[in-house]
Amino acid sequence: MTAIGTDRPVDCAAPIPSGYRGTFTVPGGRRRGLLDPYRSCASAADSHATQHPPAAGVKALTDSRGLRPRHRNTGLHVRSELDKHVTTDDSLRPMPARIYVYCRRADVCLDPEAMLEAIKIADLMTLAEDLNLPEGEEAAVRAIWPHLRVVRAGGMVEVYWKPDGRPIQVEVVHGDQAATYIDALLVEELPPSDEPGAHRVRAHLRETQAIVFMQMGVADSHHLGATIGEVLAFFFAETAGGLVWFYHRDWASPDDRATNIWTT
Repeated sequence: MTAIGTDRPVDCAAPIPSGYRGTFTVPGGRRRGLLDPYRSCASAADSHATQHPPAAGVKALTDSRGLRPRHRNTGLHVRSELDKHVTTDDSLRPMPARIYVYCRRADVCLDPEAMLEAIKIADLMTLAEDLNLPEGEEAAVRAIWPHLRVVRAGGMVEVYWKPDGRPIQVEVVHGDQAATYIDALLVEELPPSDEPGAHRVRAHLRETQAIVFMQMGVADSHHLGATIGEVLAFFFAETAGGLVWFYHRDWASPDDRATNIWTT
């Protein structure tokens, strides 16, 4: 299997897929997780939520309006292999914030070198502006460089960006396993909608061949974990024909990163 955007094996030395266009010098969506990752179960339609409390999310706009508030998500969350780590390891609790990339290309691999390069070339300071970090985005970004590393860990890749605590965990699934997740998403989770964005998302999901799962701690989704997660999400989406689902709420395309296709 080759790294996405290239004809080389995933363990070769080229730093980044040749098909990757983005340098992130222009602000993207700057999405971050919600303060409360659990949803309200106030209505009968939301009763299934008590069994599947997912993380929800918000998206920061790129203009002077700043952050647009998002309401709690009420959809089921699609379980990945990463959930096993959440439910069996107390050090990884509470429920993580999640980002998904649904890719039309089937040859998606996790290449730590390419992922690291994508983070390094991104304009993290600009992307982090609307997080309103107490130490300021410049100081926050400078602080991650001594700790930044992307390493394999079994069948997944982990992104370390701070002195301690959980990393951002990334995995990819293909084929029948991806199809199972897509079926569950279409049937059980996505709400009915006649919006153009909903039709686009559903059509894209029916053509999806691989899914990239990312998860991080909820606190990290309010810090540079959100920024790094967004950079990596659009990296995969751009090179593998993907759409991104941020925190079980906002759908976005690499063609227009600052705009929601659909909000679920």
